Amino acid sequence: MKSGPLPASYPEESPRKPMRFALAKTITERRAPAFYRVTRGLYHTPTLAWRNALTYLLPTEEQMLRLVDRSFDEVFFVQIGAHDGKTGDHLRSFVLERGWKGVLVEPVTAMFQRLVENYAGVPGLTFVQAAIANYDGEVKFWRSVEDAPQWMGALGSLKREVIERHVKEFTRYFASDTVPCLTFHTLIRQAGVRRLNVVLIDTEGYDYEILRQIDFPTHRPSLVMYEQRHLSRGDKRAAVDLLKRHGYRVKRTGDGLNNAAIMKN
Repeated sequence: MKSGPLPASYPEESPRKPMRFALAKTITERRAPAFYRVTRGLYHTPTLAWRNALTYLLPTEEQMLRLVDRSFDEVFFVQIGAHDGKTGDHLRSFVLERGWKGVLVEPVTAMFQRLVENYAGVPGLTFVQAAIANYDGEVKFWRSVEDAPQWMGALGSLKREVIERHVKEFTRYFASDTVPCLTFHTLIRQAGVRRLNVVLIDTEGYDYEILRQIDFPTHRPSLVMYEQRHLSRGDKRAAVDLLKRHGYRVKRTGDGLNNAAIMKN
């Protein structure tokens, strides 16, 4: 089954946040006065408090994936930055319980081994130990060392500066490996992907570079989710513009870390 548009269920992401907040205030006050009386203090608090409140109103990653699951009999995905396939992974339940098939990409050896083990015996999956870059070959990849705090295990990137912003003792807890790298086009060709419903990207600041490589007119994935948190302001805007040009509605997910792009009609 080919990919296609999904029904619109949530408000579209907009870079004009102050206007969005003012509009939300007006709508809430007029249409849900009782709720507004309880929450009106949020409209006069700092932006951070507003963002925390909005996490309860925005769609979650699981809701976005469920929307795809309801729309297609069979789902094929590509997950770039698959980590161990278990920790904080919303995709996992759809693979195990709904039979989703796809390609999982992870460059860090220890994580890749766990990924394969955590999906052992599950049919329809292709595992690729590589980073996605803008060329085929090898590339330097930064990852946490064995004695690093557990939360740092989720951090790994082609961009050292992204990790340095979050880790004070960077040189103590992070090291670089030279890993194989592929372009998105090479990945799709080598994996023999013929249809693509979902693309998931979590690469700590390299997400926009990967989005630029996707041949949207050819593949037309119904849902693209990527981590926008670590992108520069310019790359955040460029990523949204790119997806909108190809016919997607772009929405922030409830955790505030990611954006979900849904194909329009």
